[in-house]
Amino acid sequence: MSSTALDRFWDALGWILSLNGEAFRVATTLPRIGALAVLIVVLAGLSQTIGQSVILFINQVKPRRFVLSLVVNAVLFAIGFFFLGFSTWLVFALTPWVNVAFGTVVVVLALSYAPLLFSF
Repeated sequence: MSSTALDRFWDALGWILSLNGEAFRVATTLPRIGALAVLIVVLAGLSQTIGQSVILFINQVKPRRFVLSLVVNAVLFAIGFFFLGFSTWLVFALTPWVNVAFGTVVVVLALSYAPLLFSF
């Protein structure tokens, strides 16, 4: 039975956070790595949102506006991530000597967001 990226979440996260370059090569070959990449980006966005929510508490924002702010921040974080992924892939696509699949670019960028898990 082959292990998937989600089964080895903590191992993969440890490799990435230890700046092991081999982790990115190995990670792109694991089955279901896309799910791990999405999970890391979502958790990084959540961590950043939690960190920024302190300002909302200090300003005594109403609960409804607080939740709206969290949702908007999460959506903007995801849009920013996918814009970064697309623009990076586009730069690669415009160069004739580099051929990288869009999915690979998105996975590697998503894994590079792992340190943001501690941005709370």
